[in-house]
Amino acid sequence: INGFQCDVDSTIAELMLEVVMNESKSKVGELVAVAKSHNESISSEEKSNANAIEKQKNYDRISIFQEITILYARTFTNIFRNKSMFILQLIISILVALGVSGLFHDITDNLAGFQNRSGAFYFTLTFFAFTSFSSIDTFLHERIVFLRESGNQYYNVFSYFLVKTTLDAFLLRVIPVTVYTFVIYWILGLKNTLEAFLLFWTALVVFNMCAGIMTTCISVATFSVGQANLIAAVWFLIMLLFGGFLVNLESIDPGFAWLKYLSIFYYTFEILITNELSDMLISFDAPGYPAIPAYGEVFLAVLGTNIDHQFRNLICLCLLFLGFSVLTCILLLLQVPRSRKNFPRLRYNNHHHDHVVDDDAPEFDA
Repeated sequence: INGFQCDVDSTIAELMLEVVMNESKSKVGELVAVAKSHNESISSEEKSNANAIEKQKNYDRISIFQEITILYARTFTNIFRNKSMFILQLIISILVALGVSGLFHDITDNLAGFQNRSGAFYFTLTFFAFTSFSSIDTFLHERIVFLRESGNQYYNVFSYFLVKTTLDAFLLRVIPVTVYTFVIYWILGLKNTLEAFLLFWTALVVFNMCAGIMTTCISVATFSVGQANLIAAVWFLIMLLFGGFLVNLESIDPGFAWLKYLSIFYYTFEILITNELSDMLISFDAPGYPAIPAYGEVFLAVLGTNIDHQFRNLICLCLLFLGFSVLTCILLLLQVPRSRKNFPRLRYNNHHHDHVVDDDAPEFDA
């Protein structure tokens, strides 16, 4: 060992004692020099590593535009790899549109046509409202990753929210509504003008975007798919009740009437029905009585709707979308841990597919 001969019958420990006691100081000095050089090499490597880490800390933070671009690219990649939800929603929208078209095709301008128009519009709103539940598990499945990455300041909350909201709105809200509208509009025999068609499409798009952001907000505020589904179902049923089709809003108690202003069904249904019935001459052909022609405004008055509210209703829908967007962003911001000590310890429930907080579960690194 380093110039010292070790006998076969001797152990290393005995050799070391012999060297210390009997050998010259120069040999011992050589051993010390070797140890020092080894320690110095280790220290130099540690210093170089520390300098590299310090340089990394001094790197400039990327701009928010670059941040959003990177998140868009990553999210598009994930959607492309898991595009089954987009394809399924598109197929279901086409099939439902064909079903509605077959059921309500060639609507006539009489009492039956008035009922069929109202039913087709309200069914359409109900369909898109409940298909928005597909947004519920988007954040719940990404909660742990989001909290880890945002907590480590890989990106800010606004960038993440903007990317998720815009992609959800375009892929799962705008495209299915557009396909659905092109399938049913002319088959149902609705008002054949470009202005009426564009208003019909715009109202459905904004309605679907509002429904999507509402379900997203509920999913952010809850910690399991079951809780989110229950709250969302009750919320949408309340809005459905005060939409203006199931209940005459002019006849209900004022203590409940104000709930219609929270209903996206109320605003959208008024736009759709006034857009279709205004300036239309409808035959009031009640069974057993002679048919009497009446303008669509008479039927609109019975429903308590007004064509002059169309622009106001669109503005209200946009404000609801903006309000729930801000609320969702705030809820996301409040959940981001301020330090690694505050990172949530979560476990995944394989039986119910839910994320739940587990204070006894061990922490793990992202």
